[in-house]
Amino acid sequence: MQKLVFTFIAAAFIFLAISPAQSASPVDSTAWRLVAQGRALLAENKLKEAEQSFKKALKKDRELTAAMVGLGQVYLAKNDWGEANDWYEKVLKYEPENLDALYHRAICYRECGVPKALIMRKFDWDNAAKYFKRVLARDSSFYDTLFQYAQLLRYKKDYTDAIAMGHDQIRLKPDDVGSQRGLFRLYHHYLDNTGTNEVIAWLQRKNSEQARYFIGEAYRRDGKLPNADSVFRQLLAGAPGVSLAPIQLAVARLYYEQKQTKDAEKAFWQAVDGIRNRLDAELIFEDAKYIVTEAELQQFRQATSVREYTDFFHRVFMLRDPTPAADNNVRLAEHYRRLLHAERYYVFDGFRTWFNNPDKLHHQKFPPTFYLNDRFNDKGLIYIRHGEPDERAVTAGQALVSNESWRYQPTIASREMIFHFVVDEHAVGNNWRLTPFINDPQFLEDRITWGTSYERLLRGNPLEQMALEDDLAQQSREAVDTGFRTDRHSWDKKVQPLNAFAYPAFFKAPEGKSYFDLYYALPLPSSDDLAKAGAMGANVLAEHGVVLHDLQWNRVHRLHDQITKREIADPNQTPFLVGQYHFAVKPDSYHVAFFVQQTATKRVGGWKKEMRVPQFNDGQLAMSSIVLASSIEPAADNDADLFVRHGLRLLPNPYKRFPRAKPVYVYFEVYNLTPDAEGKSAFVVEYTTLLRKEKKSGAKKVFSIFGGSSKPSTTLVLAREANEATSVEYLALDLARAGSGDFRLSIKVKEKNSGKQSEGFIDLTLF
Repeated sequence: MQKLVFTFIAAAFIFLAISPAQSASPVDSTAWRLVAQGRALLAENKLKEAEQSFKKALKKDRELTAAMVGLGQVYLAKNDWGEANDWYEKVLKYEPENLDALYHRAICYRECGVPKALIMRKFDWDNAAKYFKRVLARDSSFYDTLFQYAQLLRYKKDYTDAIAMGHDQIRLKPDDVGSQRGLFRLYHHYLDNTGTNEVIAWLQRKNSEQARYFIGEAYRRDGKLPNADSVFRQLLAGAPGVSLAPIQLAVARLYYEQKQTKDAEKAFWQAVDGIRNRLDAELIFEDAKYIVTEAELQQFRQATSVREYTDFFHRVFMLRDPTPAADNNVRLAEHYRRLLHAERYYVFDGFRTWFNNPDKLHHQKFPPTFYLNDRFNDKGLIYIRHGEPDERAVTAGQALVSNESWRYQPTIASREMIFHFVVDEHAVGNNWRLTPFINDPQFLEDRITWGTSYERLLRGNPLEQMALEDDLAQQSREAVDTGFRTDRHSWDKKVQPLNAFAYPAFFKAPEGKSYFDLYYALPLPSSDDLAKAGAMGANVLAEHGVVLHDLQWNRVHRLHDQITKREIADPNQTPFLVGQYHFAVKPDSYHVAFFVQQTATKRVGGWKKEMRVPQFNDGQLAMSSIVLASSIEPAADNDADLFVRHGLRLLPNPYKRFPRAKPVYVYFEVYNLTPDAEGKSAFVVEYTTLLRKEKKSGAKKVFSIFGGSSKPSTTLVLAREANEATSVEYLALDLARAGSGDFRLSIKVKEKNSGKQSEGFIDLTLF
């Protein structure tokens, strides 16, 4: 309902701007200044301050209807329908034909009737209909009155009449995005609450593209996927006059349901990249709104151009994709899997009132994103955001309300979350709602292993009861806060992790750019995996790649490759394929993602992180990244592979692990050296290896890398000269005596003449 409130406020401001009463010369200028101040505060959602301004204005002028209208808007924003209704009633005493007041009284009566018993509800809803009719009799095109009336009919379960009235609204105002989107919701309400056969029979009698679309949706919901596919294909082939977005999204759902991931994702991005206007974007947002953060919600509401809308949806799903370098967005696929599951089990679009709310004391505070959900119960909303819980608990009993608790284990991104759901004793149907705590002993007994608070509440002193309940309520508030600030991806149980190694290095490039090199070691399939791939007829054994996005998640660069059978001469010879990605980018911060996936085993590996590509072209003394290599040797004249730099062939070691018996090869470059009068540069290179963690057969001895005198370290200092501004440096380090463990190699370069210096480091392991 909050979405409607903001619409009402905006509509009221428009009305106030053109109302004849506003244009009359004010009797008390101070009162009007207070009204103007109240409107400004209301626009900033400062409801308390706005209320005070409007009431001060009324003290100056008791008959100032503009102040009364302002107070009506304040209470609408608070969802205090009764108080808002009273203020609009006062407006009508002075201005009986004020359409804005009539319109809002109708809405207030409609919402006031929701939580009431049948007789009182009928009284309020009859009044709502009376006021809607009064507005329509004077101006049928006033605001979105027809659509608001249609909502009343929907509340009364007169779905077909509501849909018909929604179409009337669109005919009057075809450019009204809110009503266009609302019409789709009216169809969904009908489909969600009525038998499929009845819905299809009614829709087949209607001659509208929306009706044909929902015939396809009804078939899809009923599991008749070929029938649905046929309907959607005919609609797309016929160049429909309505938005293509919902049809393409329906095709995406259809394909995701059939595990045709690539076709499904293609249909989804066709919808996004084909956005033509606000309506298209709003209809796509209907599918995405369940996982957005509050900041993302504001970004969407502030977007105005087609580019901003398409960029928004790309960012939302790219940000959440754990493997953005892969061809398919697995988070998008998981999102639609969850949507389809919620559609099957968690649909509830009935009344959510204080009366059927188990949290009647309002312990929980929900962000604005919570109120976007108008189709699913609270279980469905949490499920879409976070997927299948790690644990569930249900307590059965004839005297107990329906209950279920979900526990999500902590991850790197979020803390542990526990959500409790009940169907309140005053609720009906699938109205599962979040509750801050459960204090029935049987509930606590079944959840006693979930934390000490449950055991203490079950076994504790009755005098501590209130404090313990407050503890659980606080835990629940924290879970809700975390739950709606975050969402998480969950992998199919068949997908297993794959150990892959990769690290980046940066070098100076022409035209003010920097080279971005990523050295990788990809695990190769075993003989058994190769046999399995052969049985599948698969020539591609693995896919791998890297992708860079800017901080707004616009793609900057992407490299994608495959490992085929021909590349593996002997799978038993080496378990890893060593390689390198190489490209040039502007120095900046980027989102970088690396991934590898084996075709036959479905194992997936990789990472996603933010990186800064350094600047080497600003004239300051600088070092490239340090490269660890298994060998460095002169390259042949015709050797042009990616491992060659400045006439040297570096065989990188992406594992950063070295046997003590072999040398550790190190490569780096020094830029922007300052020459002397003879054109030569003199500098000193200092190599330091510092033990971070020693490997022992017994307990491990850990050394701090900051301060302390117990840090084993080795330092080598070399004097160097260069005839150019850039110097290529490489060395084979003998670390045989350093022992086994984790080390940090630090390299410092200092110019003799200028005193300028630059340094870098890299971690490695000796075994």
